[in-house]
Amino acid sequence: MLKRHNSLSFFIKLHPITFSIILIHFSFYLYLQIPFVPHQPFLKTLIGINLNISEGEWWRLFTPMFIHLHFAHFFYNTLSLAVMGCFIESFLGKWKLVLLYICSGFAGNTATFLLLPLSYTHTGSSGSIFGLLGCFLLFTLQNKLFLSKQNRAILFLIMIITVFMTNFEENVNITAHIAGFTAGILFGWIFSKNESINKNFLF
Repeated sequence: MLKRHNSLSFFIKLHPITFSIILIHFSFYLYLQIPFVPHQPFLKTLIGINLNISEGEWWRLFTPMFIHLHFAHFFYNTLSLAVMGCFIESFLGKWKLVLLYICSGFAGNTATFLLLPLSYTHTGSSGSIFGLLGCFLLFTLQNKLFLSKQNRAILFLIMIITVFMTNFEENVNITAHIAGFTAGILFGWIFSKNESINKNFLF
């Protein structure tokens, strides 16, 4: 079965980057749920707005990947991060997970800027999450992740549910999903050529 962590501190010790990104997701989402707090300045500064990006606000290619406006979007993206992030962080290491997450999200947001109208606005980490998915699937198909059949079935079931739910919400950014997924496969292929990956990783 999948490893169970007996304490939060043990989880943080094993997966500090995964936990840190989850904490950022949660903190921003919680802040946006607090009543009587002015959220608009925060959102106007950080969400993805193609028109603003075209005017030089380049940080909007990065910041939307940490912001979720709706619970379902937040929950399924964060669940996917918790599951796949743990495996990828253990297998590749902390900084490659950071690189994969940021670059996949950047790829999704850049594709959104280049291919969708200037009036388009967006939030969410789906580009990053689909990047993790692309990398994870590549390693699994290459038999680089030595998962038991039971664990593999559990993980794929979670991923199928997450992909289904994130693609059938309102205003889904399919462009970011495809671009992030493609970036994840590309980075997974690059990482697979690197001998520093943990080849003894087993669940």
